[in-house]
Amino acid sequence: MSTGVKLSDECIPACEALKLKKVGRYVAFKLSDAKDKIEVEEVGDRSVTYADFHAKLPKDSCRYYLFDFEWKDGDRDCAKLIFLNWTPDTSPVKAKMMAAGSKDAL
Repeated sequence: MSTGVKLSDECIPACEALKLKKVGRYVAFKLSDAKDKIEVEEVGDRSVTYADFHAKLPKDSCRYYLFDFEWKDGDRDCAKLIFLNWTPDTSPVKAKMMAAGSKDAL
């Protein structure tokens, strides 16, 4: 399902900076007020932990996140980029439908 929502110009550079240059711990994306594009809301500081990130998730609005998750596996340092489509149960139904239909743009 496509909603016709486009990416704003800053989305791709923000994703590439997180992936390649390790700028920040996560990138938060949201639908614009006009609901016609996805824009960068915030780039989280590199010192943010997953627990800090989880505590900042909005209780009633939809967001998309790209999170750089790092952990240790024995002696080895591991990292994965995680895409999170955040749609809490308390969000309005229309917002959930827009978020689900627009995530393919990212």
